[in-house]
Amino acid sequence: MALANSWDSAIVNTYQITSDNKLRQFSFKLFHRVLVTKKELKLFGIASDDKCSMCAETDSVEHTFKDVEIS
Repeated sequence: MALANSWDSAIVNTYQITSDNKLRQFSFKLFHRVLVTKKELKLFGIASDDKCSMCAETDSVEHTFKDVEIS
């Protein structure tokens, strides 16, 4: 239950964390899972593949923020 409470507070406090509108918009998109990655671009017919440009694995929000290692 602690994890649920931390997510609840993170979502509620998003607008108190910063006054930068771009960061607020990014946080909103991240929390509501509407960030566009190559996976979605391929689904919409905009990109020819759904591979991550950093490591060539299938791209997704989870992959971008959890799996990609920046050297």
